[in-house]
This record gives sequence, structure tokens and C-alpha cells, in this order.
Amino acid sequence: MPELVNFTPLAATCVPSMSLDDQELALLLVVGRFQLPAPGRFSDALALHEAEVHIPLEDSYLGEPGRSSLYWEGQASCVRPAPTSTCAATRGPPGAGR
Repeated sequence: MPELVNFTPLAATCVPSMSLDDQELALLLVVGRFQLPAPGRFSDALALHEAEVHIPLEDSYLGEPGRSSLYWEGQASCVRPAPTSTCAATRGPPGAGR
């Protein structure tokens, strides 16, 4: 497995994988978390969020697997033919501290 040297502020890892036709691959996972501008404010560029990013390699569920909804899809999968984006957001009333 090649060593990954990450020169970015994003979380990154390299894991072994297989293609759909059984060829060995090095799967590079790069994940970033961004701070969205406040409502009514606009920005030309997103700022990186200061919270540490975790790269989920396995699926996680809201409760017991098989009896609850998928919460976060694991990223170590060979069925990703192109980069993907996920938007996970929470929102409450103004001033709620979310």
C-alpha cells in the first residue's frame, strides 16, 4: 500500500480496495468539513470548519442495524465511480446555539 503524504488541511487516508473486475486498487479518501455563511450572508469561498473531521469507513445507523435508518454511509467502497458530496445539516431557531 502506498504511503499517503497529505499536504492539505483536509482529512485523508488511503485504504486497499478492489475494482468491480477484481483489480487491486488504492482508494484515496479525502474529507473536509466546511462552515456555511450565516443566513442572508454570502461568501465567494467556504471556510474550513475548525472541528476535526472523521472519515467513516463503515456504515453507521441511527439505531440497531437492520432495524433503523442508515445515518452515515461508510466511505470505503469500490462502487464510487466519481467523487461524491454529502450535505448533513442541522438547524434550529435563531440563537439556539446549533
